Amino acid sequence: MTREQEVERPVGREREISTGNRIASGSDDLKIKIWDWERRKQVVSFPTGHRENVFQSKFVSGDLLIASCSRDGQVMLAQLCPAGSLRSTSRLAQHRGPAHKMCLIQEQGCIFLYIKFPILLSAGEDGQVISIDIREENSDKIVLLKNDKGRKIPLYSIHNNPVNRNQFCTAGRDPYIRIFDRRYIGNAKQGEMAKFCPTELRTTKVNVNEGAVGVILIGMYVDENTNYKSRFRGHRNSATVKGVNYYGGRSEYVISGSDCGNVFFWDKETEGIVNIFHGDDNGVVNVLESHPTLPVLATSGLDEEVKVWLPTLSMNDSEEKKILKKKKDYMLRTISRNLVE
Repeated sequence: MTREQEVERPVGREREISTGNRIASGSDDLKIKIWDWERRKQVVSFPTGHRENVFQSKFVSGDLLIASCSRDGQVMLAQLCPAGSLRSTSRLAQHRGPAHKMCLIQEQGCIFLYIKFPILLSAGEDGQVISIDIREENSDKIVLLKNDKGRKIPLYSIHNNPVNRNQFCTAGRDPYIRIFDRRYIGNAKQGEMAKFCPTELRTTKVNVNEGAVGVILIGMYVDENTNYKSRFRGHRNSATVKGVNYYGGRSEYVISGSDCGNVFFWDKETEGIVNIFHGDDNGVVNVLESHPTLPVLATSGLDEEVKVWLPTLSMNDSEEKKILKKKKDYMLRTISRNLVE
């Protein structure tokens, strides 16, 4: 397919619940590939309609609708046939600058009877947050962030509160993380509930995504004079926008990629590094997504592969001691090198 096609907007159908059996990956080749990761099999590969690097792809509804955002500022929707082939693509929204991240806000409803289609939020370097209902023809520009001098603040990240569908947060090229409530978007502060900035960034010109303070954990209800609750360090972050995520059945671990090509695991309570492993041959890991129910992790970076990680099998004592010794040495070398660089 060489040009954008119109897609029939899905209306009045139940939303399929994702089982985690498939992975969608976008790339600089402007394509999205869908994988059955358990069988190590590519299901389909299709052109997205984007004109520049694809930064993120997300399953919107079951396994048949995939949204993507790109350096070209477009937010696209691809619709697959039940057999797996591409049916059509359409443009959902357009930013005036690169669009790095999206998040899904699940509308409330009975999980066993009917689940409404989610709202898609996208953030771009034009300082805009756009709200998209894929059943509607038009999208809504709900936030435009500007600094004290009236200049737009480029946004690199957006995420929703999984237990409150009205709340989402953004981060970008200024030191603040901002928390918004969609119910109050029309007020003078654009629905901004709170903003937060680590103490050491308040007098510097470093943006939140550059990782000067490492990965930080804050509470939901803070003001700009409150410092972070926890900080996780040891990795490096300056080359690209890094993904940070929780891992574990109780979200007991914090995980992030690094410019050293490794994946870092921290204990959420102690802030200690519990594991490091090499995840990218070209030196940067910037996307990490865990399975919705299983202890399985997918990562990607600057090389041409999406990697899926599984827990290792148990070993005898002597083998385990050798591996742990090797792992400890690798962790110490990696952390020391990152601290120096």
